[in-house]
Amino acid sequence: MMKMTESEAYRGRGAWPTKGTGGTIKRTTVKRVPVYKPGPYYMLSDNDANRVGLRPFLLQYAGQKVDLNEMAVYHGVLGIQALLVGRGLECPMNGVFTSETDIAVRLAQKQLGLTADGIVGKNTMRALLLPLIKRTAAEASGQDWHAVYGILANEGAFDPGAVGVLDPNDVGLAQINLPSHPNVSFSDAFCPSTAVKFVAGLIAQGLSVFHDERDAVASYNLGVGGTKMWINAGRPESWTPPWDTTGRARNVRTYIDRILTQADKDGVK
Repeated sequence: MMKMTESEAYRGRGAWPTKGTGGTIKRTTVKRVPVYKPGPYYMLSDNDANRVGLRPFLLQYAGQKVDLNEMAVYHGVLGIQALLVGRGLECPMNGVFTSETDIAVRLAQKQLGLTADGIVGKNTMRALLLPLIKRTAAEASGQDWHAVYGILANEGAFDPGAVGVLDPNDVGLAQINLPSHPNVSFSDAFCPSTAVKFVAGLIAQGLSVFHDERDAVASYNLGVGGTKMWINAGRPESWTPPWDTTGRARNVRTYIDRILTQADKDGVK
């Protein structure tokens, strides 16, 4: 079986799809006229019938089946709304990007020193999540927040509606694999607080076992048992887990470096 490169392994985790998979949109200009079309952003549409999250909302209400990506976007909007409410802003919690949601996003962006355009992309989502990341990391064994931030940045890229491309069972900000974690429901996997707690909890578990931040980060990727095997192998740069049927070698040390330096790379403090 052909092995994937490191960049291929982390490509396309379903975050911020440029084609607007699931119903997200973007605004462009055609002959000086604003035009809304499929794109990667959570924002207010110019057409009430095409509001982000509306279609899955209506399908659920009618008791009909909803496409996975549309359901993910619906939960992504819910996640954004939860973060806005958490900041004390008035915002509905209905999974539809309404005009009220737009107003709340603009107010939050102004508070955060961002351009108040009402568009939720990676920068706005990262800024909304950062206080939660720092607080949750501190509550989980008093750990430093950089590892939690780095994992979220490299898993779901801060897209609250991310669905894995390599494995569509990987969902949400932390790309929680649902079959591997049956205690996490589909909706909870998209909940920002659940996702951040999930990452912080696994890092805390790794720290309690290995008492070393780098090994704890490795355990998020390899699991505790896999990390012990990697350590016993001499912590090699490239290592293929014996259970990985793809035969893909993992550049573990590069992965750890990327996670722990991501916040500095992004200029986040």
